[in-house]
Order: sequence, then C-alpha cells, then structure tokens
Amino acid sequence: MVFFVSFLFWIEAGAQSCTGLGSQEFSDVIYVSLSGTPTSTGTSVDPVDLLTGMSMLGGNADKIYIQSGTYVLTQELILSSNAQIFGGFNANWVKDNSSVTTLFRDPSNVQVGPPRLIGVLGVGQSNFRLQDLTIRTANAFGQGVATYGLYLNNCSDYDIVRCKIIAGNGGSGSPGSPGSAGPVGTVGENGQPGEEDAGGNRHGGLGGCCSFPGSNMGGEGGWGGERGTYEFPAGGDAYPGYDGESGQGDGPGYAGAGGQEIFT
Repeated sequence: MVFFVSFLFWIEAGAQSCTGLGSQEFSDVIYVSLSGTPTSTGTSVDPVDLLTGMSMLGGNADKIYIQSGTYVLTQELILSSNAQIFGGFNANWVKDNSSVTTLFRDPSNVQVGPPRLIGVLGVGQSNFRLQDLTIRTANAFGQGVATYGLYLNNCSDYDIVRCKIIAGNGGSGSPGSPGSAGPVGTVGENGQPGEEDAGGNRHGGLGGCCSFPGSNMGGEGGWGGERGTYEFPAGGDAYPGYDGESGQGDGPGYAGAGGQEIFT
C-alpha cells in the first residue's frame, strides 16, 4: 500500500517537473509551436499550430504543450472542459524561466451586443487548467468596446496557475448630451444721452454682468439712432436706434432692441 501511494505521487511530480517534460513523448499531449501547421500530427517532432491543437482536444488527448513565442489570435480562444494548457516550453520541450508563451489577441473581429474584445473565452466549461501563459489583448478601437484578457462565465473547477493576464485599453465612451441653456442675462445699462443738433455719443450701454456665480455678461445696448435732419420748411426726420448685441457664453443674455424715433 505504501508503494502504491508513492507511485502515484511520483507520477504527479513528473507531470509538473520544470525540466523533465521533454525527455519522453506523452500520448495524451498535443504539441504546439509557432512553426506548426494544420497538417502536422501534433507530436513533439511534428507540432501543430495553436488553433489546430485546440481542435484536437478530446478523448485521451487532454493536454496542450505550447512552445515559447507570441501567438497572434484574430478570434477569441475558446476553452474546452477537461483540458490543460501549458506554456513556457523551449525548443527542446523543456520548461525554463526564460521561455515565455504569449497569447496576443489583435483588435480585429470584435464581438457585438455588447461590443467587446476577448483573448481567451470560457462559458460553461469546467475542470480545465491554464498554466505559465501570458494572455494579452490589444487596445480596442471603436466606441464603447470593452477588453478582456480572460473572460469566464459560469465556469467551475478550474485552475489558473502562474499566468499573467493583461487587457488593453477599452474604446472611447459615447459623447455626452448637450448641456442645458444658461439663464437669461441681466438687463444692460441705459445708453448715453444724445446731444441736440450734433452727432452725439450714440454708443449703447454695457451689458449687465455677474448676477450669480458663473454667469456671463449680457449683450451691450443698441447704438442710438443717427442724428436727424431738418429741411425748411417741411422739417426733418430722425432714425431708429440699432439692436443690441447678444450676450457672451453658452446661455447668452438677449440683445436689447434699438431705440425708436420720437417726434416732438
């Protein structure tokens, strides 16, 4: 009985060894490398590409060993139940600390409803393991796009071991609604008095200002009318004043109306 327990422990330790995984071929392992092709067999001497390796999971083959390098994903990588994915292998299928396996999700093919960019996706899967992987997503393009390095929904009994997960920046938010109009400015000052039989000072009064914090100045009053004329013996005529200017800011005060001609 003691020998039997020790034998089981030795097998588990061998499966997690950092240096001995490349010393023999495992029948339950699919080998993946950057140079792998869809037509390869998935052995250590004839590895496949990553997507083909994921499609070969099932039955006795429940593990994927991935050599170091950056694997570019144009779609989210969908997890399978009862699968184990290990990165960090060098060219000889030996683990070492300098061998980094990166799964990089590029910004193409964004999901819709809601819009999101996902690197690795699991929905309803169970009993899976991710180990010694760097999972990274690109920055998102497009309004309101969220980014997820790893997205899990309703998953259970899983292990994520020595993984680095880096999500890129999300897309820009939607534009805000226009602000409300400001209140009407205060009434402007009276214009300068005219002068009899002369051009006079026709400039309108300045707009009122600062009736409350943050308020803007009202518009200036309109210019006075031009000096009237006189023709003997019929008399002459005066000219109406000009409308005032609009106030400053997003909620301007209303312009003052021009003065009217008056006969006396």
